[in-house]
Parts: sequence; C-alpha cells; structure tokens
Amino acid sequence: MGRFFGSIALVLALTFGAVSAQAQEVKWRLQSIIPVNTFFWTEMVKKYTDQVLLLSGGRIDITPFGVGEIVPAFQVHPEVAKGTVDAGWTSAAFLANADPTNAILSDFPGGPSPETYMHWYYNGGGKELHQQYRKEVLGVHAMLLGIGTTEFFAVSTKPIRTKDDLKGLKLRTTGAWATVMKESFGGSTVVMPSGEIFSALERKVIDAVDWAGPGGNLGMGFHKVAKYLIVPGVHQPSSPVELIINLDKWNALSDADKQLLELAAQLTTFQSYMATGQADQAAMPEYRNNGNEFVTLDPALQAEIKAETLKWLQARATEQSEKGNPWTQRMLDSILTYQATWAGNGFTRAWDAE
Repeated sequence: MGRFFGSIALVLALTFGAVSAQAQEVKWRLQSIIPVNTFFWTEMVKKYTDQVLLLSGGRIDITPFGVGEIVPAFQVHPEVAKGTVDAGWTSAAFLANADPTNAILSDFPGGPSPETYMHWYYNGGGKELHQQYRKEVLGVHAMLLGIGTTEFFAVSTKPIRTKDDLKGLKLRTTGAWATVMKESFGGSTVVMPSGEIFSALERKVIDAVDWAGPGGNLGMGFHKVAKYLIVPGVHQPSSPVELIINLDKWNALSDADKQLLELAAQLTTFQSYMATGQADQAAMPEYRNNGNEFVTLDPALQAEIKAETLKWLQARATEQSEKGNPWTQRMLDSILTYQATWAGNGFTRAWDAE
C-alpha cells in the first residue's frame, strides 16, 4: 500500500511539474502544535511539506516549525489569520470553548470512526462545510491534514473502569470531552500543550492524559510514568487535525497550486491513517513488555459518555443558533446524519475481532 501511494505521488509530481514549471515560487512558514521528530510530526507535518516540495518540483517550499517555536500552540489559529505565520497545523479542539462547532470538527465522544469521518469529509459534504466555516468565521483557508486511529481513553496512574473512577480525576484532554468530563462526570480537566504533558504526568500534577492511540502515544513516553492504559477511546473515535492557511496567502496562489496543496493534504491524510494503524500494532508488544496494564471501561460508562456528549452538543448548538451562529447545528446535523447511515448499514461489514 505504501508503494501504491508513492506511485501516486510520483505521477502527481510529474503532472504538476509539467504544467507549472514557469509558475511562481512560494516560501511559507508553517507553525505546528507538535514537537519536532515525534510520530505525528513525521507522519503528518513533515510528510506533507516534503510531498508539496516534490509535487511542485521544488517551487513550493513550506518550512515546518515545532510547537511554540514561532507562536504558542493555542494561538496558531488567530496568528495564521493575522499573518504572523503563513500556515498552521493544529487541532480544531483548541477552539471548542470559543465555538463548539470546533468540537464537532475535531471529533467527539460517540462520534464517527476514522473511516466514516474521512468518507463524510471527502464525499459527504464535510470538506465544503469545514472550508466555508473557517473562511467565514476565522478568515483562513482550511483542509484536513491527517487523521489518527481511535485513541487510548487515557494513559493513567490510576485504573479507570466506572463512572465513580472519573470523579476528581485530573485529566489532560481537549475538545468536547474536556467540558463533558467536568460537567457530567465530576472530573478535573486541564488543556495543556504537548510539550508540557510528560512533566505534568511525571510530577503527578495530572493523574492521566488523553493524547493518541497506541502508536502515537508510544514516542511520548507517558506509559513509562503511568501504568494503566484505558480502552476503548470512546471519547475520541478518531483524531482529525487541520491545516490552516492565511487567506491572503491562499488567494495569491494559482488555481493549479491550490489544487496541488489540496491533493497533497488528502494524500497525506490517507497515508497518516495507515501509518498510525501500523504503528498501533507495532506498539502493543512494547506496552506489554513494559508491564503496562490494559483496563477496559465498563460498557455502561461508555454508553453514558456518548449520551451525555450528544446532549451537551445539542444544547450548545441550540444556544449558538439563538446567538445567531448557525454553524454548530449545521455541522452537527451533517456529521450525525452521515454517521447514522454508516451505523445503520454496519451489519454488512466484517470486523476484525478475537
């Protein structure tokens, strides 16, 4: 499969190289929310900038920067809009408190699987909604740039099985779950950038961390200071992240270069999903050899998390509509309708299970 996508990249490179040999040169700075040389940096951020360089025949040179190198992680969206940096790789979850529409874009407890999310995004109208929303509300161009597999519910210093185990739990998380965990389950949630998490967990400033799936977590080392790996990640069925581009910079591009950047993002998203899945499988023996213990959430708690989140999202959508913001309800209706179709036809699928 890797050779297949490599062949696609080569064909695209030859095609775009032929049609744009005389086109403009572009040099941008891209601020990411991830440390340099970590898993997601390699498989999403750097892979994208390398593929854009290849596809453009060296004309479009986007230099990526690690978390906090130019602007802080939580300021990527507004700073790209202002033009402090040309582009940013970030999570919509960081804006969930300001506008819950972002909690939907970053996926949510009970939301779609990565496969369903990608189908919704590319074939079910999600991309058009995402780009229109970002342009209208934030003044940037946006596209999906990477999606991860289902996350660990938490890497934790304490076992978590039931609703009672969530009470008072100090958890690093983001998005809708950060609020639902606090309001409906009595947890103590904190949002912090990636570079601060390990130290906080090691010093017991937090009890647990919600970060990624098995592969993405491994390189962060959380399992070395927290014994328990809580599954399944009902709070984050998939982990979509976005590329945002300053609107003036985007509008200055030729149509061919815009298409090139979009296709490179879609290619990187598919590649990152497969890379994440492969890394998940490779990581499992590492956790077992390290002596980590897998703990499964009670099915009743899983169901309650989904129900409470959907209740919270609908309440926020109604509030936003009353304030004149139709986007939360519009996005929620779109993704839930699409997800329901896939769930309703799930009996036709064969799933891997022991």
